[in-house]
Amino acid sequence: MSAKQQNQKNQIIGLLIILGVFFAYSQYSKRSIQFITAQQIPKQDKDALYVDVRNFDYHGRPHYKKAIHISCDDIKAHKNLQEIEKHNTIIIFCMMSRARAQDSVKILQKLYPEKKILCVKGGITAINAAFPNDMTY
Repeated sequence: MSAKQQNQKNQIIGLLIILGVFFAYSQYSKRSIQFITAQQIPKQDKDALYVDVRNFDYHGRPHYKKAIHISCDDIKAHKNLQEIEKHNTIIIFCMMSRARAQDSVKILQKLYPEKKILCVKGGITAINAAFPNDMTY
């Protein structure tokens, strides 16, 4: 094999390695957020853990009886995650499941890539509308 052919072969191998790294990174870093509706909650695993991630707006507001509270701030600081470690399916919500819930899902996906982590579309507002008898105040 000539030096020119060897050089071309090395360039192709290098390009394939770079493409492989980009593909692997895209698979790892772009895990999308899976949303469910409040009506889909009863169809989830019986062992699912429901986590209310509201911060300051948690107190004095409705609470879903089946949920525990771990604030988004605690999740960002990797604090109070012991219950999450015990479950395979984690269902996250906040007031409307916009910023805090989605931030929490992304962090938990990185910490626990083996777990199924879902976000309730519409948050506690949707859960309250769908299951008013499962709420406490």
